[in-house]
Amino acid sequence: MSEVLSQEEVDALLSGLTGGAIASQTDQPAHEGSFTSYDFTNQDRVVRGKLPTLEMVHERFTRFFRQSISSAMQRIVDVNMVNTDMSKFGEFMRSQAIPSSYHVFRLEPLKGSCLLVLEGKLVYTMVNSFFGGKGASYYKMEGRDFTPIENRLIRTVVDIMLRDYERAWQPVQKLHVSLTRSEVNPQFVSIVPTSDVVWVIEVEMTFEDVSEKLYFCLPYSSIEPLKDKLKARFQSESMESENTWVGRIEQCLQTVPVELRVRLGSTSVTARDILNLKVGDILQLRERSGTAMDVYVEDVLKMQGMPGASRGNKAVKVERILR
Repeated sequence: MSEVLSQEEVDALLSGLTGGAIASQTDQPAHEGSFTSYDFTNQDRVVRGKLPTLEMVHERFTRFFRQSISSAMQRIVDVNMVNTDMSKFGEFMRSQAIPSSYHVFRLEPLKGSCLLVLEGKLVYTMVNSFFGGKGASYYKMEGRDFTPIENRLIRTVVDIMLRDYERAWQPVQKLHVSLTRSEVNPQFVSIVPTSDVVWVIEVEMTFEDVSEKLYFCLPYSSIEPLKDKLKARFQSESMESENTWVGRIEQCLQTVPVELRVRLGSTSVTARDILNLKVGDILQLRERSGTAMDVYVEDVLKMQGMPGASRGNKAVKVERILR
């Protein structure tokens, strides 16, 4: 006997479920007094959606760090952001290669600590490149630790990274990035409980034909105060280059010549009076002596002032700026 339902049997089954002829488990009401437990410490329900500005911050970091590390190594090093995703902190730590270089830092005044992870292969590749190699050799990572020279070089690179990381955050929020400690043992870098949600930013560094990765791990609880800013895409688009252009445009506008006109007073006359005017006639204005005169900039009323003289020339002393 065939176990595959025919099309007529499938249609009959669906119509029975939708019409109520066939009882289903979801039709049963909940028992009186029943409840569902809710874990307030679980962040899965509160973390929703993407943070486009967070991605732009790290794209800015890759541009800054690409220039800094290429200058330090005297060779072209390509740095690109690969991915931005959410994960449980425990899952992120279990996915890391051994050995790796862990660096705990703070984003003051935000609470909590963040984590920077450099894979072991990346460390060995950078050391090889700093000392003139091509970074394409095979490194035996198992069963060895970083040497003092490697640790010192790592610290130099990490200082450059965190300096550029602080610059990348400036258009969004002024933060001070400070290194707390560096570790090799992953057991000593528990910045949050393993069940907490973290943002993991994956960055790839390419040395000629070799590509290695580093990771930024930001706890959601730390960056939650900036959630509204990080959701707004336009927040991170105010680059420093744009600020430079604003300053240049403002400087150019300040040198543009404009017409300044002062109105002594006004009156109304008829065309007949104008035709009958002759030399020596006096026109009586509405304004009284001592009244402030209107000052126009490109026919727009901007100021009021009093008439006078300065260095033998007629002048107007500005008394009030009109807003």
